[in-house]
Amino acid sequence: MKRRSEACLEALEKSSPSSWLTGVFLVITVTFLLGRILVPASLGAELPASTAGPADRVYRNGVIFTADAQNKTVEALAIRDGRIVYVGGNDGVAPLVGTTTKVVDLKGRFLMPGLIDGHMHPLEAGIVLLKCSLNYESLTIAELQQRIQGCLDKSPSKDAGAWLEVVSWFQESMRPAGVKTSRATLDALKTTRPIIVRSSFGHTVLANSRALALAKITASTPDPIGGKIWRDAGGEPRGVLEDAAFAVFSTLIPKPNARGERDSRSRRPPGDEPTGRHQLPGCGRRGRGHGGVRGSTSRRRPDRACALRPGH
Repeated sequence: MKRRSEACLEALEKSSPSSWLTGVFLVITVTFLLGRILVPASLGAELPASTAGPADRVYRNGVIFTADAQNKTVEALAIRDGRIVYVGGNDGVAPLVGTTTKVVDLKGRFLMPGLIDGHMHPLEAGIVLLKCSLNYESLTIAELQQRIQGCLDKSPSKDAGAWLEVVSWFQESMRPAGVKTSRATLDALKTTRPIIVRSSFGHTVLANSRALALAKITASTPDPIGGKIWRDAGGEPRGVLEDAAFAVFSTLIPKPNARGERDSRSRRPPGDEPTGRHQLPGCGRRGRGHGGVRGSTSRRRPDRACALRPGH
């Protein structure tokens, strides 16, 4: 199996240089594996060529950022067995070029080390266990429907407004490749309950028609800042919502209590509270999937804003 860094580099190398804007980076993926950093601890001085044989890959004729204390750049870099074995000038890398070495002429382009941020979300992982999970599996439309219907059948509710929240949907691995989902995918299920399906990457939600209606998302609803409502040819919401577009559901879906139980009643959208007793919209941190970039409006914590609302 190819190393992830090599696969990444090959993809970049196959890209057409003529289509790149000036200053586009060619990135070497540097991974942390069992506590071992694949980049040498210090590149402050030129790293001499290793004598252990030819390199697997050589990059030369570039502007290579070494990330040392002086922000030094060099012309060439060599990699063997997933480790950087040389940084320096073009002349110095020549002895590392063998018959099997993959040589890339950077032609003056910029190259820099990159990092993969390995991290965990233990709190959210626990919350996920309380929900209907698709377990990141590669599913067809029919299989996705069967799995969600199974969750509905295992947790029957007398309340037609009880939400079903589905998580760990590996949207990009749906089969066949490129297949599209919509609210019709969920509307076909044997239920009248509102349903949302959260993508494992945390940036997409699929909602059925009942959920869209409760959220008051219609053809006339504009895309919010930091979000997108996918629409069909007639302008109607397809049920696929991105980022800030699905933030409204955090005010509608009840939060679990200390025992992990949810109030089955559907919360009303802000402004729809019954006369006499006002219901406070859901406040607190919403669970989210891996790999998202924080900072969009859908990621803001509403708890502080709710705590400051007058009259509650």
